[in-house]
Amino acid sequence: MVEKEGALSGEESLIKGDRLNLKVLFLVLNKGWKRILYTALLVFVLTILVVIFIPNRFQAGAVILPKAVGASQLDRLGGLASLAGVNLSSMVGETSELPPDVYPALVYSYLNVKKLMEAEYNFKGVSHSMSFYEWFIGDSVSSFSDKMARYTIRLPWTIMDALKKEPGLVEAGTDPSNLILISKREAKVLKEVRSMIDVDVDSKTGLVSLRVEAEEPLLAAQMAQLAVAQLQEAIVRHQTSQVANNLAFVEERLKEQREELREAQKVYFEFLDANRNRVAERSDLRQRELNDAYNLAVQLYQSLAEQVEQARIAVKRETPAFSIIEPVSVPSEKFFPRRSLVAALGLLGGVFLGLFWVLGVALYKSIKMNWESQY
Repeated sequence: MVEKEGALSGEESLIKGDRLNLKVLFLVLNKGWKRILYTALLVFVLTILVVIFIPNRFQAGAVILPKAVGASQLDRLGGLASLAGVNLSSMVGETSELPPDVYPALVYSYLNVKKLMEAEYNFKGVSHSMSFYEWFIGDSVSSFSDKMARYTIRLPWTIMDALKKEPGLVEAGTDPSNLILISKREAKVLKEVRSMIDVDVDSKTGLVSLRVEAEEPLLAAQMAQLAVAQLQEAIVRHQTSQVANNLAFVEERLKEQREELREAQKVYFEFLDANRNRVAERSDLRQRELNDAYNLAVQLYQSLAEQVEQARIAVKRETPAFSIIEPVSVPSEKFFPRRSLVAALGLLGGVFLGLFWVLGVALYKSIKMNWESQY
């Protein structure tokens, strides 16, 4: 009983029953304000040191609105084609419009990312243009913090990487199975390029936002411009693949028929020249045969010529148009990091850490005191 009275007569508990003792809370904060202040300042200084070594990131991009040719325009084209005796609907078939949700997959595809990686850009401090792959694997891509980590805490791994023989790049198609073989270094650069790109599709409006984030503003703008162009080409290639293949087939057949027409014309007129002013039943029969073959060749050629025009109209109809809502521009302000905001968050986090420390110690003592007073 004496021990319990001694415990209760000492320092008051922070928690009284199931309630918080505000008087004790105020005393704890008043006693530990220096500890809170020092903790907040320490975290703030560490945050400033970290933020200083974080490289600036710039963001550039564009907002586009892909549009297919509307039904009204198709009707006008079909009306003009019908005047020439061409049935446009029979050549076009069903329209296979590409869903907007597929656009990110097109941007992040291996072939498109590889083109972005191998394309040449202008870099700060480099007198000549070079590919992103060459720039990334060079020393110029490493920031100060990366170099410090590479030659300090990551020194063993740096030595291992230097001693390890890097496998050479293997071109696609050289493998018997025709698989694309990617080296470890190339895979690293491809991953970096993918991480720099962000694609957002608004399913309601159809707007496509493509952004590229890089350490240099000019690099971000150049890569964003190329990525937008590649996305447009991929969409057009998909939308027009069927009608473009049909156009190529009909044009090739027209070329063959042109040669056949020339041959039939040559044989027919050579026969007429050789049998001029000559009357014979056999020659007359041969003349009619050659004339029929020539007329058939002319009809086939005209029919194929009409189909070529029809296929060209179909390609025009299937080719989507792109409205550039927001063009690519070189950013003038950095996107990340926002050092003032990070510093403010660091200071706020330091204050909360100090409060957690002071109140945690007080809460621990309070729980210990209540436990000892009961037992």
